[in-house]
Amino acid sequence: MNKLLLDTNIYIDFLRRGAYSETISNIYAYETPGIYFSSVVIQELLIGALGKEGRKTVETLYQPFESMGRIVTPTHNNWKEAGNLLSLLRKRHKNLKTKIPALINDTLIALSAKSIGATVYTSNVVDFQTIREFSTFSLVVLENEA
Repeated sequence: MNKLLLDTNIYIDFLRRGAYSETISNIYAYETPGIYFSSVVIQELLIGALGKEGRKTVETLYQPFESMGRIVTPTHNNWKEAGNLLSLLRKRHKNLKTKIPALINDTLIALSAKSIGATVYTSNVVDFQTIREFSTFSLVVLENEA
């Protein structure tokens, strides 16, 4: 069984504009047993859910995965590896210094997905390809359907 994890930007684009609706429908129809939800993605979605209705929508997305025990949370080792990886990126790309804070969550998503053998699905090709300079993980880049 393939394991997969959708990045935050896929859910956000879906919720805001209906983007990826066909892709998400197909993933949920054919890959349901292998779908995992990242606690980092939950955090990012909740940050953007400013009202009660928004929080309820986000809860609807992740709650079934909580019930089934399919939440992926970065481990202590994932955090350490993220720190080392981001340090290497900062040394290689001096211009990334101010972008490092924004890469933290994506790095944690990638490393925690890797730790369970899951593929990350994202539309954020730049950040995840940058992370791949120092870590190998399975990645599928989706193009926006909307």
